[in-house]
Amino acid sequence: MGRKKQQFDWENLSIKMTEGFYRDGNGNLGGAAISMIDAVKNAMQYLNILLQEAVEMSTSRVAKAIKMDKEIGYIKPGYNARFVLFDDEMKEVESLIF
Repeated sequence: MGRKKQQFDWENLSIKMTEGFYRDGNGNLGGAAISMIDAVKNAMQYLNILLQEAVEMSTSRVAKAIKMDKEIGYIKPGYNARFVLFDDEMKEVESLIF
């Protein structure tokens, strides 16, 4: 979509977009090159699940798996919040960060 970062640093790694994949200097995968909305759509299509479950898989379940569910992954007072609004065709309309 043209909004993907071409390069970023994370901990001791320098990650670059190479042929559609994020890779470190050794060629190892260094992150996902798919948008969250595309991941939700893929989960719905290929796993045959409802939107609610796909969103939970990309928010609260991930937060719990990485032991950050006391900070992110839910809409609760004191939690960091980033919302993506999308239309009925699952096209991103707006991104809001609080």
